[in-house]
Amino acid sequence: MKRGYSYECFAKVSRESVRQILLEKGSYIKKKKYPKHRQWREPSEREGQMVQFDTSDHDWLEGRGPRLYLIGGVDDATGKVAGAKFVLTDGVKQDMDVFTETRRGRVLFRGGGSP
Repeated sequence: MKRGYSYECFAKVSRESVRQILLEKGSYIKKKKYPKHRQWREPSEREGQMVQFDTSDHDWLEGRGPRLYLIGGVDDATGKVAGAKFVLTDGVKQDMDVFTETRRGRVLFRGGGSP
């Protein structure tokens, strides 16, 4: 006689039941839960107190031109776009140029509403 089980024998057992059985026998190792990387914080109190910048690497021209990077900043207190600009390369120099131009009001886009 052939030993073993068919799939139908296990079809009625839930995944959690199998996990509990294995846990009791010591065959299942609990996964370690790591603390969350990011924590919520209160937004800044005043507009302009903190602007968060980020770079978006995306095929903005959909293959019809050079690859562009969008560097943009969002005001933390209001959620308004402080400024954004397309650049050909991404680096510290480009980030600082966009930051400086945003402070001087000379950016490609300066938003007034929510993102």
